[in-house]
Amino acid sequence: MVVLAGSITVTQHDQFDNEEPIGIHRPGNFLGELAQLSGSPALVDAIAQEPVQALIIPPEQLRALMIAEAELGERIMRALILRRMAILQAGVGGPIILGRPENGDVLRLEGFLRRNSHPHQLLNPETDAPAKILIERFHIQDITNRAVSGRTIAA
Repeated sequence: MVVLAGSITVTQHDQFDNEEPIGIHRPGNFLGELAQLSGSPALVDAIAQEPVQALIIPPEQLRALMIAEAELGERIMRALILRRMAILQAGVGGPIILGRPENGDVLRLEGFLRRNSHPHQLLNPETDAPAKILIERFHIQDITNRAVSGRTIAA
């Protein structure tokens, strides 16, 4: 999406679904995230702050443009990759894994997500207060169907 008029704020969500602004796009800027090249949902939200006029480019047309105009395509791809890396480094977005970091299942899940450059969050129920709150809020149970305490959880 290329912004022609207006402004759009890009936000991300933390484990409690709180929004945090990460950028503002104004006329001349473009919105997009690497996942959109494949038609997948974006990992962030974009919210118009005022009436916006924008040029919307569907994924298949964006891919065709990037091939036809190699220099422009390279610049767009670089921006999309940098945006994805910023999301990965911030450790926000994507699934939340509740479990101890040394747990084999947790390691496998994290490895899979990391290899696929998919953002995720790891919360340790022994040390992270948000993990404890999520366990209580969603009544998460371990694999033996006992209520999860702050010490035991299966990934």
